[in-house]
Formats: sequence, structure tokens, C-alpha cells
Amino acid sequence: MATSGLGHNTKRVKRVLEAELARGSKELGLRPPYPALLCEPDSGGTQLCTGIVGLTPGVSSIQGNVIFTRRLTALGAGFISGTEDRDGTVRLKYRTGSKMSLALELVPARASGLDTTVTPGKGLGRVEVKCRLALIIEDYGSDRTASRRFADLPATFTAAVRPNIPGAQAAAKEAVQAGMEVLLDLPMEPKEYPTRNPGDNAILVDLSGREIRNRVARALDTVGPVHGVKTYMGGLAVEDRDVMRAVLEELRDRRLYFIDATQSPYTAVSDLGQELGVETLLVSSIAEVDEGRTSASTIAIRFQDLLRRCQAKGYAVGIIHAKPETHQVLVRLLPKMAQDGIAVMSLTEVMRAHALE
Repeated sequence: MATSGLGHNTKRVKRVLEAELARGSKELGLRPPYPALLCEPDSGGTQLCTGIVGLTPGVSSIQGNVIFTRRLTALGAGFISGTEDRDGTVRLKYRTGSKMSLALELVPARASGLDTTVTPGKGLGRVEVKCRLALIIEDYGSDRTASRRFADLPATFTAAVRPNIPGAQAAAKEAVQAGMEVLLDLPMEPKEYPTRNPGDNAILVDLSGREIRNRVARALDTVGPVHGVKTYMGGLAVEDRDVMRAVLEELRDRRLYFIDATQSPYTAVSDLGQELGVETLLVSSIAEVDEGRTSASTIAIRFQDLLRRCQAKGYAVGIIHAKPETHQVLVRLLPKMAQDGIAVMSLTEVMRAHALE
């Protein structure tokens, strides 16, 4: 059957795909809830639908790949690509129409030994952890008043501080005093440069390796002690192996980890991290909870998708911004998350869970 057999009505196609994913989940013996798809348009107007399937012990990613691919192609979907992460997660992509595609993550049952009881935040009591969630506050300190409000929430956040904002070191110290971990939000060259500009002293692809290491070192000195480094922009920089080798060599010498939040399919970060012995983590589009979104209801929907990922995988990383709507959603969600065993904790804890898997 041709791909067009699925039709062009994206709402109908979404319902059809969800029904077929539920059938495939039952065939694998998986328990509900079955995958719900989150669909959003990309820059070209194509609807990209994402879904997560949490596998149970005894069900491999290979089995899931076979079952879901067979069912989806029988519907008329076209298989595009499949990749496997170091933790065993399989990422599958299908063409489901001329203006629609499906990205499916098959997450293996998490390793044992990660569940403990913790107090996730003030006033929430002690809970048994079912999944560990790190929430990184992007560009922390750019709006100091808005950033401070998050310190009063019952959770342990991670603050990503950009070195080229006024008072970067003061913002980092304030985050530490509020009980947060701090990351260097490293400005790096995006693909749209110079239309999108990461700011002064950014890591640009035409710099020498020595200058790149010098800029990373200066940025670290400006912000002060940090646990790791995250990309700020950087879609072009992470694809350049020479650039990333220089960045990761500097981090290796300082024993810092690196978070690639660019979502670039051609990033060199993971391969170079393994080669150089630097711990790295790539975050998916699901991690971007509130980027470009001002509606609290829309942000809440994105949060639910992130929470499903966390529950399926045992851990997850979300990227948020210090905006009133996000604060409003978290005030409502955090107590319920604690009851469900979803603990918002430091990124170091989540990275440890990632490393154990």
C-alpha cells in the first residue's frame, strides 16, 4: 500500500496510528497506557508526531522494532531510519503522509538498583522514586526576578547560566544558594548564524582548536564552579568534529560532562565523548518543554509527554525557561508528580542513572 493510503487528514492519521500502536503494544504483551502521540509542525510545515513505548522486562527493542514496523508499513507508512542509543533505546522514523512523519522511541526496561526513597522537595514528604527527572532552567539569570521564583518550588532544579550575560557569576552563586546545580550554558554557533547570534565569545566553527579551548576555559572561569556544560544554540558547532574535539578535550581535563540540546541528527558529540572518555547526553525534542510557548495549557501538555518519557525510561531531562506560565504549571504539577514517584532532582543524579543503564 502506498504511503498516501493513510490519507492527508493529520488528525485522522494520528488516531489511526495510535490505534495501531496500541495493537502492537498488546501483541508484545505491554501494559497500558499505550503510546499517545504528540504532533507539532516543523519549520517546513510537516507535522512531526512523536511517541514513546516503554518495554517490559523480557521484551527487547528488536522485538518491538519488528512488530511496530510490520504493523505501520502494513498501514502504508514508509520506514525512513532506525538508530540505537547506548542505553538500548531504539529510535524509529516513518513517513506517514506527504506532510506528516512519525518518530517512535522504544525504551527498554530500566536497569535495577535505581529506585530509592527520596524527599523530592519541601513539603512533599518522602516518596519512592519511580523515575528521576532533571529540569534545566535555560539561560538562568537573564531575568533575575523570574529566575528567583523557581527557587521556592518544591524541587531541585539545574540552572544553566550563560557566561555572556551581565552578572553571570552572581546568578550562578544565587542558584547554588537556592540549592540548585549549575551548568555552563556554552554559547555555540547555530546553523542560522549570524541571523541567530549566540553572543560574544561564542564557540564558532572557524576558530582554531587552541582558541576554542581558551574560550571554553574563560567561560568556565566567568560562571564559576559548575557540574557540566550544555549547548546554548550550537546546531552547527556540534556537527564539526574538530570543534567538538577541542571543547570535549577541555571538559575531559576538568572532569565535566556535556549536554547536547541541539537535537542535530549529525552531532559528533556522542562518538567523540566515547573516544575521549567524556560523559555526554543527547536530549530529544521532548526535552524542550516551553520553548516558544506562552500558553500554560500547551506547556502542561508538553510536560505530560516529558513525564511519560520519564516513566517509560526511568529518567528524563527537560529544558524549561524562567517564565510565569511555566512556573504556574509546575506549582500545580509538582505535588502530583511526587505522589506518582516522579522526583525532580539534580542533573548529576539523572546522569548517574543514565550511566548505570
